[in-house]
Amino acid sequence: MALLKHWNSKLRIPFFTLLTFLAGVGFTLLIHNYESENRNALDREHAEHAAEEIATDFEREITNVWAFSSALSAYVAATPEVTQKQLSRFSSAMVETSPFIRSLSLAKDNVITHVYPYEENKKALGLDYMKNAKQKDAVERLIRERQPNIAGPVDLVQGGKAFILRRPVFFTNEENGLKTYWGIASLLINFSDLTNFLSNHTYAKDYEFQWHIFNPDNGKTESIFSTLEGDTEKYSFKKVNLPSETWYIGTKEKQTSPSSHIVILDVTGFLIALLIAYLVNRLLVSHKHNRDLALYDHLTGLPNRRLLNDRFRQLVAQAKRQHIGFHLIYIDLNNFKQINDTLGHNTGDKVLKEIACRLESHIRASDTIARIGGDEFIVLSEITDSSPPPSDMIEKLSDVIMRPMADLNGLIVQASFGSAHYDTHGTTLTALLSHADHHMYIDKRRRKEKRAQREIPKNVINLKS
Repeated sequence: MALLKHWNSKLRIPFFTLLTFLAGVGFTLLIHNYESENRNALDREHAEHAAEEIATDFEREITNVWAFSSALSAYVAATPEVTQKQLSRFSSAMVETSPFIRSLSLAKDNVITHVYPYEENKKALGLDYMKNAKQKDAVERLIRERQPNIAGPVDLVQGGKAFILRRPVFFTNEENGLKTYWGIASLLINFSDLTNFLSNHTYAKDYEFQWHIFNPDNGKTESIFSTLEGDTEKYSFKKVNLPSETWYIGTKEKQTSPSSHIVILDVTGFLIALLIAYLVNRLLVSHKHNRDLALYDHLTGLPNRRLLNDRFRQLVAQAKRQHIGFHLIYIDLNNFKQINDTLGHNTGDKVLKEIACRLESHIRASDTIARIGGDEFIVLSEITDSSPPPSDMIEKLSDVIMRPMADLNGLIVQASFGSAHYDTHGTTLTALLSHADHHMYIDKRRRKEKRAQREIPKNVINLKS
């Protein structure tokens, strides 16, 4: 009962105000998540389009290089005894028109015999692929599969990195018409030129990206170039369609903060939740105020006669169920009018509030105390196995009331008491009040007679009857 009373008076309004605010914030978070998912879906759609465009442009450039290597191998197959001068004349236009080809070489019987440009690469002449541990496996696979491939990126002796596009060359023997293995035609594709192409792409302004290559030797897809800083998550992953290689381009939009409309929604939702919580708080406070005016005494905060009637009906219903009654104690402050007349109504109000506070703090949580008149109080006390008899309770409350009031210069107030029992002395509130009131006046006369027989301290309020 005490906890319930405390809940009703102290925690109910803050609790429902906070609950309303949290509900508003929760609804705002739902909208935030919904809008974020929509934004993410739109971002993925845009990223897929960007990845597809980059992959298509990348594929076109690499396909052009692939076509150059095909033209070179066809030229060598048609001219098996090609000279360095012939190669330079054939290759100059090819290298100059392609932004990615760094150099090319021919390896007859797997030994480099021709290079272009000559001066920059002549040191490579005479290199035997079959005696080079780094080249042997790739060359053997090339000959075995008879299909061109791209290896790399590899570190070059002359500096930098490059992909090596190798293509096996076969020429037709005029004597027997059979295809005979001639050697290898190789193109060096500059790695930095490819990464510059990606970095300078139209979509590079709005997207970060990764370039992945599938390595058939270990069966893994490895990232060889990325503009993502720490985060490897990709919205989209598109394949670059090459004749014999598997390359991928992954993209992600360069957005590190929520979009402006989501921020606006969040702020608006938070403010609305705050406003609704404030309005609910004001409504609950107003409701409590109106309820207090109707059910509670405005001066002392104790239940008034209307709420006393309601509590009386509850106790009657309980008494009928449990076949046990309850006590009603009538309290009347002695000579309270003299306080108002001599010390003023403000002092009288302070006395009433102090007495009400004392009484409320010294009754059980299951009991009810109400103010029904100017200086009249009623206590409804349930009867339990541990409850004291009315006489003990009256003596306790009398002692509490008579304690000096430090804030009022040690003023001492006395009270008279009367009690009644439901249903020994009646079954209605009127009947019990009448019985208790009668005994209260008997107690008042007894107290006056007792005071008249002894000297009364100056700070005790006492009127001669």
